[in-house]
Amino acid sequence: MILLKEVIRRKASPLPTLSNKLFCFTLVNKEHKVNYIFTIVNIILGRKKMKSKTKVVRVMLVSIFLGVMMVNVQAQGVTISVADFIGGAAEVEVFEYLEQQFQERNPGVKVERRYTPFAEYTDVLTTSIVGGSPPDVAMLYDFNAGKFIGMGAILALDDLIKRDYPNVAQWEADWAPGMLTRENGKIHMLCIRGGPRCVFYNVDRFRSVGLYYPARTWEEFVQDCKKLTRDINGDGRIDEYGIGLAATKQGEGMWDWFSVLTAWGGKLLNEDRTAAFNQSEAIESMQFYVDLLLKHKVVPPGVLQTPKHKEVEEFIAGLTSMTWYGPWFISTLKTRKPKFKWAVGLMPTHEGRMGSSVGPIWWGICKASKHHEEAWEFIKFMTGPEASRYMAKKLEYTPARLSVLNDPELQKMEHFRVFVEQAKLPGAYIIPMIPETPQLIDILVEAYQTAMSGRKTAKEALDKAAAKWNRLIAR
Repeated sequence: MILLKEVIRRKASPLPTLSNKLFCFTLVNKEHKVNYIFTIVNIILGRKKMKSKTKVVRVMLVSIFLGVMMVNVQAQGVTISVADFIGGAAEVEVFEYLEQQFQERNPGVKVERRYTPFAEYTDVLTTSIVGGSPPDVAMLYDFNAGKFIGMGAILALDDLIKRDYPNVAQWEADWAPGMLTRENGKIHMLCIRGGPRCVFYNVDRFRSVGLYYPARTWEEFVQDCKKLTRDINGDGRIDEYGIGLAATKQGEGMWDWFSVLTAWGGKLLNEDRTAAFNQSEAIESMQFYVDLLLKHKVVPPGVLQTPKHKEVEEFIAGLTSMTWYGPWFISTLKTRKPKFKWAVGLMPTHEGRMGSSVGPIWWGICKASKHHEEAWEFIKFMTGPEASRYMAKKLEYTPARLSVLNDPELQKMEHFRVFVEQAKLPGAYIIPMIPETPQLIDILVEAYQTAMSGRKTAKEALDKAAAKWNRLIAR
């Protein structure tokens, strides 16, 4: 700053207050800053035809002005608010570490977390957006992403992606199956982590009936479940079951059925959003699922009153021999230390197709944010290979990028490496992300419960649900 004032004093003594204009630059719209600098330099040097030395002085002055201006901007800084629902101590520690890393690499940007418990998150985010005080960056998940995108609240990222990744095809190819999503043909979010379902199984129980690994096909899976469903003490009551299922009104068990649905080649909706869940593939997959309980009787009774957290407790207690769950269950089992050896296997296939429902979380930029560039740099960093690799190693978050999934270090992580392998395979299923997603799930849960209770067949229940859904979207 001293050097700048000295240059101005020597070259422009008639304008002793000119240096004060420097402090106005940060108040000027950024598109015009350089023009103002050139104008001031022209005043200093005069409008006569410049000699080569004068041109050099002009360039030096511009460089000095730009440098001081950037220091001034960084000193002021920009704060971006980031809304999330990350509440676990280990997760908070990891996310705060990564946010600190981002801030150190971007000294002009400060990250301010807006934490909300998961149960209240969607309502709080909705209120902030509607009320005109949205965060700059928002964490989204499959249940609420469609709502906020449908509201027009989330910025499409395509132009930013094309600008920063000239080889867009190569960039897109690095995302694992299903992890790069488009809504109305646009990319609105970048994935933080996947969350495929895999098979957790009781190794000791398997060996006791002559089994060593989970079945490769769903047909073999049924036979294995029958072997694992036993009356141990001969009192006429089943003591051990093959698999646990959840079928409460909360709908958590639906994600297990979605894995079966995908393996059968089914889907929930057509391109025009009309029901596809009453087509033959979907009906057959649900009937297969229902038969595990009602026909084969390899599932503990009471599934209509069994939420997912209770169903996995049945596995830990040894009542069931298998459960389908995501990588987050690994840390639970390590902490709880069940009285048996356990392991993880890939999901079964049907006619060569594999299905695994995935519950990813994403970062999105709020369209009303005044800091799109800083928010974009933040989500690029937080979903990039370095951050993804760190989260995988510290939290066993399944990476969304193939370049990270192929990291040899992840292949050495017991149990987690199975999820890494599952994430690379085709068949990842994410529910449709549309504004009506909550209503869709409610309708499907009603059909699911009706079929699981035996009051209707899978076809009858899904046909009724399809009619209800099609009426809803036709309004």
